[in-house]
Amino acid sequence: TSVEAEIRGAMHAIKYAIMEDFTEICLRYDYIGIFEYLLSAPTTEISKEYQEFFRKVVENNEIEIYFKKVKAHSLDEY
Repeated sequence: TSVEAEIRGAMHAIKYAIMEDFTEICLRYDYIGIFEYLLSAPTTEISKEYQEFFRKVVENNEIEIYFKKVKAHSLDEY
């Protein structure tokens, strides 16, 4: 689904940033679930996987993660 693809994309970006030794990453998102799935009880397997992944990254203090909401399809450069 498109929701799963958005979540997997966010997870991939975080993994890549860690692998490249970034100290921080800003996830710019238009789908509000990228942020809100981390705050609510998981309702799907992918949201549960996302929360567990995020929790492990935070617990290991691997990287600072910031979120920025952007308008969808607005030609934002980054």
